[in-house]
Amino acid sequence: MTSLQRAKAFFESKGKKLALAVAPLAMVAASAVPAHATVVVSPFPIGSGGSVSVVGGTGSVSGSLFGAAIIGSNGLPGLSVTGTATATATNSGGTTLTFTYGGAVPSLFQNFFPASVPIEWHFITTPSNTTDIAWLLTYSFWDNATPTSNAPSTAGSFSGSALNVLGATSADFQGLGDVNLPSNLANFRVDLNVIWTAASPGSTLTVDIPTGSLDLNTAAPEPGSYVLMSAGMALLVFRARRKARA
Repeated sequence: MTSLQRAKAFFESKGKKLALAVAPLAMVAASAVPAHATVVVSPFPIGSGGSVSVVGGTGSVSGSLFGAAIIGSNGLPGLSVTGTATATATNSGGTTLTFTYGGAVPSLFQNFFPASVPIEWHFITTPSNTTDIAWLLTYSFWDNATPTSNAPSTAGSFSGSALNVLGATSADFQGLGDVNLPSNLANFRVDLNVIWTAASPGSTLTVDIPTGSLDLNTAAPEPGSYVLMSAGMALLVFRARRKARA
């Protein structure tokens, strides 16, 4: 039985319980869902939430985060976080802009996931002054026997940097990875820390996380993407055969 078949069987067998468990999450407003859209049951908190802050320096920040339910490439539910924030320094020097998103996983889903799931990130940083930019992305998970005040049961970290990013230009960071999950996933948190150096008071750093760009259990391509992929493959095969005949 494939992952998709297991997910389908799970939802069919747990349908009534899922309806009761998911209703308080206020997942999707029916009026906002197109008639052809797929409604995804999410074990993760979705909607506006999380936090954006400045740490490791002085300054103010404005911004927001939003979580959306997705279907992962393994056929299981996932989470996609998007958002934007701008940090304004009150002094020159190093400052960290931090995005945090997380929450509890309902007991119904705590033993639902495999030992490992794919993740994806994509975010764009734009400083007002020339600076080096470094970042650290951490996924933390707690099992149902470990309080979130303790160290996570499992965690995965990814990092990168860009040197001498010119003022008013952007540095684009994106990648893929995998994270390990505890056997009874009860809580999770995603932290993105972006570190930069302000040249003077009033210097800013803007970080944009486009829609579908900070994922837990990375989404499968949309049906339209499969069509484009198939068409592209067919074109490559056609060209290869034509070249061989020539």
